[in-house]
Amino acid sequence: EVVAIKDALRRSGKNKRDVFRGADMYVTLEPCAHEGKTPSCAGAIAEARFNNVFVGMKDPFPKVNGKGIKLLRGKGVSVKVLPSSSKLSNEISSLNQSFLKFVKMNRPYVTLKAGMSLDGKVALKSGESKWITSEIAREDARVERSICDAVLVGFNTVRLDDPKLSPTGKFLNKKFLKIVLDPLLELDTGLKVFKAPDILVACTDLASERNVKNFRSAGIGFKSFGDKKISLHRLLEYLATHKKIQSVFVEGGSSTNGNFLDEKLVDRVIFYVSPKLIGGSENLSVIGGKGIEKISDAVKLSKTRVSQIGEDFKLEGVVSLY
Repeated sequence: EVVAIKDALRRSGKNKRDVFRGADMYVTLEPCAHEGKTPSCAGAIAEARFNNVFVGMKDPFPKVNGKGIKLLRGKGVSVKVLPSSSKLSNEISSLNQSFLKFVKMNRPYVTLKAGMSLDGKVALKSGESKWITSEIAREDARVERSICDAVLVGFNTVRLDDPKLSPTGKFLNKKFLKIVLDPLLELDTGLKVFKAPDILVACTDLASERNVKNFRSAGIGFKSFGDKKISLHRLLEYLATHKKIQSVFVEGGSSTNGNFLDEKLVDRVIFYVSPKLIGGSENLSVIGGKGIEKISDAVKLSKTRVSQIGEDFKLEGVVSLY
């Protein structure tokens, strides 16, 4: 709100009181009452003499949580909050899922993305996967990735594809954390992803002294999250607590996808499906891991949506709501 007010003033060239006196403001989330990266938004709104503020939902963050509404009303601003049971309130809550999970659970919101054939294959047994989906679908996936705070990939994805994992479009200059799962620190430190400044390699205590020294000499950030196996729970907790990461975009391979699903860590799914058939019991399916033992245990998605992108289809669905 502070940024919006300043931008409107800059465009109008007028005094603050002249521009906003008697105006209404609509916000999806309660304006904050404390100072952080910006001054208090509620204070700025009151000072600008807005008449009414329509709030989509209260902010559960402890430093706010009703304090912004109280401040505005105390300054004579009329504040109306949508009932939490309303359809519009639910839609607004959907927009704020990453923030809501981060505040309520101190964990980042996890989106699982994959590109696959119509029969659910993501790669051949040789590891070949370029390209199952079209360029237009891959570009859409890069935009979805860029919206998040971090991207996470597995060992084989980096080893076989040598991706840059950079944000794109209007997010090109965004501070964006790249997370690589490399339990033994075996990857070639000359790979493209390691040339970026914002990199975190998650490993285990099994990484040899030689490999540790190699990564340290290359200036690549790494941290162990387990004795013999990377604990994804510990990794996500670290990302939220120490890196303030609110959202993670997982685009690993079959094994990484399976581990996240087995650990019940997936909040949202985006699948790009190409109308191709690959077959083969040894070719890799989109989700590996242990899987389920009973159909009744299957993960069911809500808020599903299907759209066509070029010759491919984009399927979206939500696993958890906050």
